[in-house]
Amino acid sequence: MDGMSGMSGMDGMSGMSGMDGMSGMSGMAGMSGMNGMSGMSGMAGMSGMNGMSGMSGMAGMSGMQDMSDELLQKLADARKAFWDKDADSAKKIYKELIEAKPENPNLLGEYGNLMVQSQQFEEAVDTYEKAANLLIDQKRYREVQPLVRFIGNFDRPRAEKIVQRLRDLQ
Repeated sequence: MDGMSGMSGMDGMSGMSGMDGMSGMSGMAGMSGMNGMSGMSGMAGMSGMNGMSGMSGMAGMSGMQDMSDELLQKLADARKAFWDKDADSAKKIYKELIEAKPENPNLLGEYGNLMVQSQQFEEAVDTYEKAANLLIDQKRYREVQPLVRFIGNFDRPRAEKIVQRLRDLQ
């Protein structure tokens, strides 16, 4: 399976140990389909904004090509609300977006990032698990690993279940 080498060597979820609460977030570049970007380097026009490493690689509208202009405007509004630290507005808008596009793991990833920043870790894990399963369904395997790492920090059995699902595809 292309790109799964990092996942196949995770017997017993090694690689997850020693990860503190947020370190797994730095690899969330995969949520936008822009593998390899780290930190805020992918946040075109957002430099200087810190604290949201999970949003790395979210340059422009990558992974959002199938969205109408109205939904793209809502996405821009959700992101602005997030950066303005208006978590309640951002949460409301992301929920509307996810309702409109439930098969879009990128939206789930961004919503999960918001939940992390709001310290709603259980909801973040639930959201990232949904995103990981959608990514697997869409054969976007490379993007699953950072989600599994984060999930493993809070719920190791759920992370192991996702890894097993990936292994079963090999």
